[in-house]
Amino acid sequence: MKNISIISFLLAMFLLAGCETTSTSSSGSDTAASSVGNGNPTLVIEYDESDPRMQMGGYNTINNEMDRFIYLEQNFEKVFNATLGEYNLDFQLFPAEKPANGSKVELTLLSFDSPSPIELEIRMWVMLKTGDKKKDYGVVRSRIVPQQPYTSSSIERDLNKIYTDLANKVLEKVSGEL
Repeated sequence: MKNISIISFLLAMFLLAGCETTSTSSSGSDTAASSVGNGNPTLVIEYDESDPRMQMGGYNTINNEMDRFIYLEQNFEKVFNATLGEYNLDFQLFPAEKPANGSKVELTLLSFDSPSPIELEIRMWVMLKTGDKKKDYGVVRSRIVPQQPYTSSSIERDLNKIYTDLANKVLEKVSGEL
């Protein structure tokens, strides 16, 4: 009886080890690690939410931090890669460490709301850390007038538009210091 339980235990451990190996090898970290090894400096973009004010109106589809992070990552990557192609971008949720051979842009979401029935506004606090230097850019704001009616495709278009506009404004501030 003991032999059967030991064999069952060993088989279970073997199967769990196989699952662990499979899940870590299919994560996105392998592609990030391979691109970091290309010799280019790394730019960490850290996203943090410090109890943001959220009044989204028709935009309640983006009501969790991970959704906002995904929109930020997609749009910032598109804008930053077009201008800063020599950097490896590494998007992380707070807290993130600054790499030894790179810089870190800290983005803290302050508010994402509709200050009026026809506007959508996002406000972020922006800081850049390069080497031992720290540069505070204060609040960067992006504001758009969404097109109505609210449909899933128009909401996605508006969110991409506001995050792209924000990325352009952040890039304009930090690009001179990188």
